[in-house]
Amino acid sequence: MAEASNSCRRVLVTGASAGIGLAAARRFLEDGARVALLGRNKTTMAALAEEFPESTSVIGVDLAKADAAAEAVVSAVEALGGLDVVINNAGVLGKPGCALEDIELDDWAAVMKVNLKAPFVVTQAAVPALKDSAAAGRSPVVINISSLAADPVPRAGARPEGIRVNAIQPATVRSSILRDSMNSVEYEAHLERSAALHPLGFTGEPEDVAELMLFMASPKAKWMTGALVPLDGGRSLVCSSAGSGSLYAHKSKCNIMAIAVTTTTTTMMMMMMTMTTTSRAVTTMMTTTTTKPMHRAAMNSMNFRGWTKTATTMMTN
Repeated sequence: MAEASNSCRRVLVTGASAGIGLAAARRFLEDGARVALLGRNKTTMAALAEEFPESTSVIGVDLAKADAAAEAVVSAVEALGGLDVVINNAGVLGKPGCALEDIELDDWAAVMKVNLKAPFVVTQAAVPALKDSAAAGRSPVVINISSLAADPVPRAGARPEGIRVNAIQPATVRSSILRDSMNSVEYEAHLERSAALHPLGFTGEPEDVAELMLFMASPKAKWMTGALVPLDGGRSLVCSSAGSGSLYAHKSKCNIMAIAVTTTTTTMMMMMMTMTTTSRAVTTMMTTTTTKPMHRAAMNSMNFRGWTKTATTMMTN
C-alpha cells in the first residue's frame, strides 16, 4: 500500500463538530494524520476521538471569543507537538428567514465574530508553529473554506517563510449549517433547485470537500499556494461566481447574514502573511476592503437578494 499522503501531519480543524469540518477531520485521521478538533459540540467530536484515540485531541471552544480561540490554538499545538495544517472551516448564519429590515446589529456582529474575526485570530495564533513546520521542510498550509457567492483576490504573501495559503470554494453542500438554516420543506426545495443549477445534476457532500482538502494539505501540493479552487459540480461554468447564488441562500426571505458569511469567509481569510524585511516577523494585515454590489443585485418583494464582490487589498510593511 502506498504511504498515506498526510501520514504524521499535524492538523487543526475548526468547526469540527459537524458537516464539512467533521468529515474533514475523519478523512485526515483515516489518512494517518494527527488532528485537533475545535468546535462547540464536544459530544460529536468525542465520538470521533473514540475511534482514533491516539491521534485525536478534542478542544471545546466558542470561536466567537477571540481569547478563547487563540488559547485553543495554543492547546492544539501543544497536544499535537506542532502544527502543519490549519483548516478554517467554522461558520455560522444569522437568524434564518429574517428580512433585511429586521436584522439586529448584535446578530450581525455575532456572525462577524465567527466568520471573519475567528479565522484571523486562529491563523495569527498558528503562525509561530507554522513557521517551525516550514523550517523543518514540512510544507505547512492554511486552507480556508468559502463559497461561490464571493470572488476574492487570493494571494499568498508568506513566501519567505514557506507557509502556503489556499481556499476551497464549494457550491451547495448538504451540510448541517445549511439544513439548520431553514425548515425541512425549504431545505429539500433548495436542494432540488440547486441540483438543477449544477451541470453534474447533484449537490455536494461534506466528504467531497474533505477529499480535496487531503490533497491541498499534503506535501504533494507543495507548489500550490494562493489558489482558490471551485468545487461545484460545474456550477461556475454556467454562472458567474458573484451572481451564482450561495451555499446558504434560499428563496424565502433571504437572510442578509448569509451574504455576510459567504463574503467574509471567502475573501477576508485568504490570509496574506507578509514579511517585514528587517525583523522578518510575520504580519497579517487587513488594510482595505472594498465592497460593491454586483449588476445582478436586486430588491425583490423587499427580500434582499443582492450579492457582493469583495476585493481585499493587503499592504506589506
